[in-house]
Amino acid sequence: MEERDPRLPMRVALGQLHELSHHDLTFARQLGASGIQLNTPILPGEKRWEVADLRWLRQRCESYGLRLEAIENTPITFYDKAMLGLPGRDEQIAHYQATIRHLGAAGIPVLGYHWMPLQVWRTSYEPGRGGALASAFDLAAVTRQPLVWGRATHPLLEGREITAEEMWDNDRYVMQAVLPVAEEAGVTLALHPDDPPLPSLGGVARIFGAFAGFQRAMEEIPSPNSGLDFCMGCWSEMASESGPCTAGRDRRDPLFRAAREDRLRACPRCPGPRTVFHGVLPGRRQRGRGGGDPSAQRGGLRRVHPG
Repeated sequence: MEERDPRLPMRVALGQLHELSHHDLTFARQLGASGIQLNTPILPGEKRWEVADLRWLRQRCESYGLRLEAIENTPITFYDKAMLGLPGRDEQIAHYQATIRHLGAAGIPVLGYHWMPLQVWRTSYEPGRGGALASAFDLAAVTRQPLVWGRATHPLLEGREITAEEMWDNDRYVMQAVLPVAEEAGVTLALHPDDPPLPSLGGVARIFGAFAGFQRAMEEIPSPNSGLDFCMGCWSEMASESGPCTAGRDRRDPLFRAAREDRLRACPRCPGPRTVFHGVLPGRRQRGRGGGDPSAQRGGLRRVHPG
C-alpha cells in the first residue's frame, strides 16, 4: 500500500463520468489527478451489476495509471421501489446487495447513493462563469414549465403522497438489509444530500435536506461503512446550514466524499454554481481527517470531484 503524505490527506479525482473514454482518462492524467469517479456508469444489467463488468472499469482506469476511487449512483430503477416501500422492494434489495458484493469483489471501495425517488430536480439552464451553462432550480417555475432534470411524479405511486416518516421507515428497512453486506464486502456507502434540499417535491418527502437528517440516519443504524457524500452545492443551498463544514459536529465525522459543486444561495431558488471550496478544505485538513485510502477510519474524506 502506498504511503500517504500527511500534508495532503486527500486524493483528487476527475469525476462525474459515465464512460471511460481515452480522451477523459488522458485528460485526468494531464490534470495531475490520481483517480476517477464514475456516476451511473453505462453497464449491462437491468437489475444489478456483475463482477466482470465492474472489474473491467477498475482495470481500465489502472491501465492509465489511475485509481477507480468510487462509483456514485446505480440506475434509479435498481432501488426506486425500495425507497418508496412498494411491492417488489425485497427483490430490488436482494439485487442491490448483490451489486454491493460485486463492487467489493471488483475492488471498488465506495458506492454513492441518494434517497430521492424522483431524482434531482432542475427547471432550467442559466449562463454562468464565462458563459458556461449551469443547471438551476426555481420552485416557482415547477408549475409553469416541464422539468429539465428529474421526474415530476412516479408512475407506480398513482398520485399517492409519501410522508417523511414513511421515507424514514423505508430507509431503515433498506439500510438494515444492505449495510451488513457492505461491511462484509468492504464497500463504503456514501449518502448524497437531497437536491434541491426541500421538504417535499412531487408529493414525496425528502428527508436528507438538512444536517439533522444525516445525523439521524447515522445514529439510527451506525456502521463504519455508512457515511456522507459531502456535496458542497447542496449544503450551500440549505439555509443556515453548515453541516459537515463545521468543526466539532461529530468526532466520528462520517464523511466519505467531497463534491465541488457549489451554487449561489439557499433554495427555493438555486441558480448557477459558485465555488467556496477553498474555505472548506483547510478546515478539513486542520481537523486531521482521513484521506482516500480505503483503509482510513470512518470519516475519511474519500474523494474530491465536480459533484
